[in-house]
Amino acid sequence: MKEFISKHFLLSVYSFVLFILAFGLIAESGFTYVPFFGLYVVTFYLAYFAFSKYGANKGIHFFSRFSLSENNQKILSIGFTAFISIVVIYHLYLLGGCPPLQAYGEHTANELAEIRRNLTENSSTLMNYASSFTIKALLPFFLLYFYLKKKKILFIILFVLGSFYAFSLMQKSYIIAILIPLVVYLLLERKWLFVLANTVYIVFVVGIMVYITNPDLAEKPIPLEDTTEFADAIEETQRKPPGSPVLRIAYGLYERTMLVPGEIVSKWFKVIPEKRPFLYGNGYRIVAKLKGEEFVNYTADLYPLVRPSFAKRGLKGNVNVASFMYEYSNFGTIGLIISGIILAFVFLVIEKIFAAQTKLNMSINAFPVLILSSGALNTLLFSGGWGLSILLFILFLGKKNESDEAH
Repeated sequence: MKEFISKHFLLSVYSFVLFILAFGLIAESGFTYVPFFGLYVVTFYLAYFAFSKYGANKGIHFFSRFSLSENNQKILSIGFTAFISIVVIYHLYLLGGCPPLQAYGEHTANELAEIRRNLTENSSTLMNYASSFTIKALLPFFLLYFYLKKKKILFIILFVLGSFYAFSLMQKSYIIAILIPLVVYLLLERKWLFVLANTVYIVFVVGIMVYITNPDLAEKPIPLEDTTEFADAIEETQRKPPGSPVLRIAYGLYERTMLVPGEIVSKWFKVIPEKRPFLYGNGYRIVAKLKGEEFVNYTADLYPLVRPSFAKRGLKGNVNVASFMYEYSNFGTIGLIISGIILAFVFLVIEKIFAAQTKLNMSINAFPVLILSSGALNTLLFSGGWGLSILLFILFLGKKNESDEAH
């Protein structure tokens, strides 16, 4: 089993994702949509093992040719550190300080959601892309890189800067995204004390963020008459059962990880094509543009159907869903087959890029694979930072190093 996981790490993690999706799907709608889900799963596994067999000995050393020299790595790593620092400092300047401190003084979910929404809507598209790549690729990668290269000063600079930035952007997943590659690597290296310290730190930051951004935990009232536009903060707090803040947070995490991903898949199956038509490519911005037609964003458009109780109040939100549902929403059952084949091929390419560097494969790719439970593959690879992380690996760590020789 250990050898199988080592050899097929992406498959192993994604199998866990599929289990979670199946759990939530069945909990929400029984076995109604299991045949559709099963079609995707079977296609994916068949394609994966077919690709693995065909490409077993191909391309293992190809990508290592693009690795930079040690000198160029040093220069560029310092340059990226400067770029990260500029992005963080300038963005915080544009935000006018630390938004969570502003949020703590607010008394309604509407006001909290307004602050969270303004973090992106009041910034330029270029700034939002720079911020996204910094949080989801540059900070996670270079924290791991500087740890491996024993660059303590640069590591500390990025750790402090990145942590404060993740906290300031008021997204609980950001602190996890920044530190998870490092934590996974420390875990594989059996650096138990460092793993514990980082885990406690992540829990601490997430706990503070949950307390600040959830008015009910701080016993702040949520007047319903004020909740006329924004749903995220309201939905997050009102679905939790009564009890102590710790129990409510724990239940919220269980619901978000084990139930919601599969629930959303079920609801997309329910409304497409019964209430909303297949998009036939218009769900992809580039395809819609090439066709000369309007791009349709179902993550936003389906919100009134998936969350009708909140939509009746005039609230707005997004319903992100597992990667394969984007192909389903465009092409129906054929889309499920296409999605399974594409993801299997992507996994094979990534495995060839990382070759025998098992620890780095696990460290860099674990979190993005988990995100496939609630995000589109193309978005994750490009604007989501996964592709950039892989490129950085090729440039800076593509050549097998001593720490991975035994793996």
